[in-house]
Amino acid sequence: MEKRRAPVAPAASCELRRRLGVELDAPGGAGVRSWQVVPTRLVELISDQASEQGQRAMAAMRKMKKIDIAAVERAYNGQGQEEVAMIFGIAPFTLIHVLLSLVGIFAGLVVAGGLVSGRRLDGWTGLFLVTTLLTNVTGFFFPFVTFLPSHAVGIISLLVLPVVFTARYWKQLSDGWRGVYVIGAVFTLYLNAFVLVVQLFRRMPALIAAAPTQKEPPFLLSQLLVLALFVWLGRAALKGFRTESGASIGGYTATTRPVPPGLAARPADSAVSPTSQQ
Repeated sequence: MEKRRAPVAPAASCELRRRLGVELDAPGGAGVRSWQVVPTRLVELISDQASEQGQRAMAAMRKMKKIDIAAVERAYNGQGQEEVAMIFGIAPFTLIHVLLSLVGIFAGLVVAGGLVSGRRLDGWTGLFLVTTLLTNVTGFFFPFVTFLPSHAVGIISLLVLPVVFTARYWKQLSDGWRGVYVIGAVFTLYLNAFVLVVQLFRRMPALIAAAPTQKEPPFLLSQLLVLALFVWLGRAALKGFRTESGASIGGYTATTRPVPPGLAARPADSAVSPTSQQ
């Protein structure tokens, strides 16, 4: 325990003084200096409002009638969030957000695999784009005090998604829009994977211990590997989705011969050639 004088002004300090019952504006006491014994650990937990941990600690303290430092520390470490969420009715919303995110990532991986093999997979594409859009939109409905990196990722994704929708559904992958669609879809999927890695390092005890501030080598190496994987995936998807695969019938692929001069009125002759000979 350490004796501290409550300073006048900053938001975190003002909230702390309010919760501890420090009277700075007592009747006839303008300019009165009040002293309060404040645990050093409590100050440390709520002082960094630029981090998600500090915001969680401050939010937990604001909900308490009597300050429980152990509970504030649990909130700082991200423990017991589900119980708190259930009390305030936001657990279902959190669950929906997480499910949308996981479905979007899974569908996106299926779509990326289709692109590599030259297939559009229209149903999976729609599922991927819609769930990714909803994931980013719902992410902004969680309470926050300061702008976080996850908000920046969400904004970038929301800027890229309309371009992907345009390339796929309005321009119908015509001309250069095919490449725009492939790059945009893979990049959006990468942003989802980037956030997933961040959340894993914030939620899993073993990963928290390995990289408590997410500036340590394990976290940086994990993100570097994810980036390298998606760079490779993007190149493979661009190469594989240059043109759509032809219709395959019994191991043969339908192709079209050019119309001989002078026979423009006749429909093009069709031939069937073994796929292996193309």
